[in-house]
Amino acid sequence: MIRMAHDDPSTRVRGQAIFWLAQAGGKKVAQQITDAIDNDPETEVKKRAVFALTQMPEHEGVPMLIQVAKTNRNPVVRKQAIFWLRTVSRSSGAGLFGRGVVEVVVSCHVASCQLGVEGQNIRG
Repeated sequence: MIRMAHDDPSTRVRGQAIFWLAQAGGKKVAQQITDAIDNDPETEVKKRAVFALTQMPEHEGVPMLIQVAKTNRNPVVRKQAIFWLRTVSRSSGAGLFGRGVVEVVVSCHVASCQLGVEGQNIRG
């Protein structure tokens, strides 16, 4: 599965492999997902990898999602990360963010979107 996520010539197959890897979680999987976000030539695969971070068990992908939202060079990928952070925060309620797992305000220069975690200034 790791080889497919990295080497398959099909954008769709790489994206699906990344999604299924995320279900297992763990540091090695997290590294594969972030590698796809950073290095895959296709923005669509990068977007699927961002979503895959939200699918990792026990929110282990959230810190990486924050990092993508804050620092990724691709504005489409950053915007996708912000979207999923907002979605995760809404579905998790105070539980996820109340524990202090995510304490960040991310600004995105794409379409003037901002994400404020802890219930502050959420637009998209």
